Amino acid sequence: MRQSQRLFLQTLMSKQFLSEKETKDVYKKACAEFGDDSPPENFAGFLDAINKNLRAFDMEIRRGVSEDDALHIAPDLEKKMAITHAEKLIGKLVKDNWMSESSGSYSLGPRAMLELHPYLNRVYEDDVVQFFGD
Repeated sequence: MRQSQRLFLQTLMSKQFLSEKETKDVYKKACAEFGDDSPPENFAGFLDAINKNLRAFDMEIRRGVSEDDALHIAPDLEKKMAITHAEKLIGKLVKDNWMSESSGSYSLGPRAMLELHPYLNRVYEDDVVQFFGD
């Protein structure tokens, strides 16, 4: 892994969550710091190279969508999800433990609870029942 990639990764790990703009700014600064002349349009390749190194540790850099991002794109959605597609999606989420189904009701599954634990505690601290330690 190149020095610029190490610096980028260390910065990302220290911040945990960054906007796309902030992430690209960190990319540019890391490249400038070590004279890496990676062009801005090579950002995806830069991330792919880091992810190849991280796979040995079962880690990866992932992109997510925040609630704000979702609110911005919602008016642009033109198609509604077909019921059969929604049923398939829910089935896959249940199969992959993101959701649980009981008597026709759906709730967050164990995988979602583990992934969302810090967020749920922060946002709903008075309403979340602690099932496992921090």
